[in-house]
Amino acid sequence: MKKKKTFLINTVILTVTALILRAIGLFFRVYLSNVIGAEGMGLYQLIFSVYMLFSTFATSGISTAITRLCADEMAMGSKQSVFAVLKKSIKLSAVLGCLINILVFAFSSPIATIFIGDERAIPALKILSFSLVPMGVCACFKGYFTARRKALQPSVSSIFEQIVRMVAVFFLLAHFAQKGLETACFAVLAADTIAETASCVFIAICYKLDQKNVVSSEKSPRFCKHILKEIIRISMPITAGKYLTSLLLTVENLTVPKSLSRFSGDKSSGLEVFGLIKGMALPIIFFPASLLISVSALLIPELSSLVAQNDFFTIRKDVNRVLNITILGSVLAAGCFFLCADKIGRVLYNSEQCGVLISTLSPLIPLMYTESVVTGILKGLDKQKSIFIYGVFDSLIRIIAVIFVVPFFGLDGFLAVMYFSNIFTCSLNFIKLLRVTNLSFQTLNWFLKPLLAICCGVIFAKRICEVVTNDLAYIIISCAIITLIYLVFLIITKAINFKNVEQIIPSKN
Repeated sequence: MKKKKTFLINTVILTVTALILRAIGLFFRVYLSNVIGAEGMGLYQLIFSVYMLFSTFATSGISTAITRLCADEMAMGSKQSVFAVLKKSIKLSAVLGCLINILVFAFSSPIATIFIGDERAIPALKILSFSLVPMGVCACFKGYFTARRKALQPSVSSIFEQIVRMVAVFFLLAHFAQKGLETACFAVLAADTIAETASCVFIAICYKLDQKNVVSSEKSPRFCKHILKEIIRISMPITAGKYLTSLLLTVENLTVPKSLSRFSGDKSSGLEVFGLIKGMALPIIFFPASLLISVSALLIPELSSLVAQNDFFTIRKDVNRVLNITILGSVLAAGCFFLCADKIGRVLYNSEQCGVLISTLSPLIPLMYTESVVTGILKGLDKQKSIFIYGVFDSLIRIIAVIFVVPFFGLDGFLAVMYFSNIFTCSLNFIKLLRVTNLSFQTLNWFLKPLLAICCGVIFAKRICEVVTNDLAYIIISCAIITLIYLVFLIITKAINFKNVEQIIPSKN
């Protein structure tokens, strides 16, 4: 019972934190789009894509390794080995971060001109390079707290980071926004560096305060002589996967604007469309995924502990519950976005095109949300190699399609690539999870009933809200009606019941 209570409290903390962070992030992007425009958002996304590639080299898969090893040591080892795992990981992450920092700073000019294709990115890349070390160290501490089943410290750290970022952005843009797009992007990404550093210092202080509270089985250390080997064993597949998939994703993101520009014949137009999709539409679509992503993150140490104890019955039961709530929740989100997309685009960005993109991408929401949760579960079950292989194949297919399809079909071609990619990767990861856990696909409860329920909700809401003229009122009323009808339909058809309130809470070991 205590374990369930802890998991529920952590889920609530992470969910509330995720909602706050996503709300701040959404406000941040709306503010940025108004200040630097769609072209500026496109350039910002390109710089950030390259930055995320290098941040992957700095953080690697060490965070997941820390979570799993520390969770195992608390259950089967000692305090000594818990702290040793963290210290070794921090040293490894700091060394990697320093090396990448030097490389990015030294080669910022060729990276900007050759890969990004825009010299305006040079100052931003230079300042961002200094955030790689604190980002990697911060990820280590967060992995430790996840293993400790303590969501409060990393959550407060993330909120603190966003607040620092927003304050820094407002201050810097107020002084530099009028000096051109190059200076504006530098100001925004300098704020990122400041925020990452502040967050790292904050969570390090939290760790110092938490050390004395660590409880373990007090058995002899299992990995003290081979800690680095164990960290590398777990993190290597994740690291290799992230390196390669991040590299391929970066190549794709750099290729998309160029391919769109080839179709339209205008470089600025390609950047604008890229900014609309990656910088504006997708962040809105992922906004409601907070609960699901929180549960996915918390499941990694839970499932790792269950695997260590060979409790596969509980694993199957917990995975089944999480899949159920993920699929049902994502279908509801898809219906709400599909009906309200044009209103959302106007309210947030005053952009009709953004609304069209949200509506077009909304059917992919169940696949996107489900894949996020499924990959988290597979990591907890030590199946990161499969995630790596599927991700590589998907990225290669996307790049080839972007190069050969998008220049001839433009935005429609890119959207078709996104549909194929999400169906492909979600299907592979989902099938792998079903095989690993020996679960069967529940066609009625996971597909037919939610589909019928959401169709009924959308149709009724559209009819009832035809007389509503205010966009914000339309969004609120429509989502409320869709949610009510959807839940009632699922309860009547017994797809869910009141006993399923605890569906997202892991079973007691």
